[in-house]
Amino acid sequence: TAHHGDDSDETILLKLLRGSHLSNLRGIEARSEKFDLTTDLSSSTGVGYFAKPMLQLRKNDITKFLESNALEWREDESNATNKYKRNKVRNELIPLMRELAGGEQALQKRFNSIEQQSRAISKDLKARAVSYLASMPSQSEFWLPGNEIDIVCEEAFHMWASEVTDRQLQLSYDQINRIKFQVESYPGRLKWIIDVGGLWREQRNGSG
Repeated sequence: TAHHGDDSDETILLKLLRGSHLSNLRGIEARSEKFDLTTDLSSSTGVGYFAKPMLQLRKNDITKFLESNALEWREDESNATNKYKRNKVRNELIPLMRELAGGEQALQKRFNSIEQQSRAISKDLKARAVSYLASMPSQSEFWLPGNEIDIVCEEAFHMWASEVTDRQLQLSYDQINRIKFQVESYPGRLKWIIDVGGLWREQRNGSG
């Protein structure tokens, strides 16, 4: 796909506005996760990926190249309006941040720093969460070590919920915090149910 570096920066800011976890404050991935290419119309099998080879380019670089080579392109008219949150981030927030940061290069260094730190946190956290999951007595139920949930337990629970629902349930940080609050604030309540939206519910079924 034709996503470029500006799109990736917008993604970081949108994640920040949504309250994403620190381990997920990064932009668009250069390659998607693999997906099954098998269809009802074909007997062939295999996996595919969506690649985004233009992430290292800025939109200005692309438009300058097109103009210098007298090439025409189509611009989505909706990009100029602030009807959508992404457009408002692009048209208002990022220009203001460039001004406050001291220019485009200075702001880009800050985006790169945030992304690098986020990836490092994510890599370390996921490795410890995988170990946590491997140590659980059963993979069909999530095991709580006690009445306190640390950051590794949070990540492990997020991964476990995604895996057991075949990626249909992707718990947000706010949803995990609700569950954490319930566990830590009411340690004597060993049986409860929390609605996490989308017809999904998390249930604690402790026995003491």
